Amino acid sequence: MWPFKHKELKEDGTVKHRKWLKRWLLGGWIIYASIAALTLAVVMVPAVRAQVGEWISDRLIRQTQTVSQERRVQEVSFEEPAPAPAKAEKPKEKPAAEKTEQVKQAPPEEFIVNELARPVSGIVINGYGNTYSEVYRDYRFHGGLDFAAEPGTAVLAALGGTVAEITENSYQGKTVTVDHGSGWQTKYTNLDQVQVSKGQTVAVGAVIGTVGKFTGDVKENHVHFALIHNGEPVNPTPYFDFN
Repeated sequence: MWPFKHKELKEDGTVKHRKWLKRWLLGGWIIYASIAALTLAVVMVPAVRAQVGEWISDRLIRQTQTVSQERRVQEVSFEEPAPAPAKAEKPKEKPAAEKTEQVKQAPPEEFIVNELARPVSGIVINGYGNTYSEVYRDYRFHGGLDFAAEPGTAVLAALGGTVAEITENSYQGKTVTVDHGSGWQTKYTNLDQVQVSKGQTVAVGAVIGTVGKFTGDVKENHVHFALIHNGEPVNPTPYFDFN
């Protein structure tokens, strides 16, 4: 029985050895495979993660650029075109005839009364304003100055101008109106003879006429002088030098 028993034991050892070798090889492959897989994972995971991150970043950048371009297209489509700057037009030069006409139509310089020359050398016997009338024995408005003068005395122009009007009545005799421009006029009343004509230009101090025998509101013989501006009487007293 022994040999058979020994053979059986020997067979059993071989079987065990094979089983052990098979088990060792199989277990070692699994271990090596596990180690290799773990090593590969450790090596590859960061690279894969970096590749995935780069792909995601690139995708996001492309999406952002696309959205930006779409917004720009929308903004450009809704923007109104800016108006072109208007060209400054040069002023048209007026023809010479029109310029000449404008020069002709230029308003004259306004005349200003500075000083009046006395029409006669006599004194003032009746002033401007509300004065007492010896003829009517009451106070009434007197629109000028009465200068005492004998009949036949020469009456002189207080200002230079143009004879605008010559009138006559039985109460005041003859009246000469001289126009000085800018609404100013002087009037000389109680004249007997007139030595100027309508439209005539007279200089200051020129003879207008002579004093008549008309007294008007006062009893003494005189020449009535009036200063008019725009149809209204003006007190001439401040414009005379009585010194």
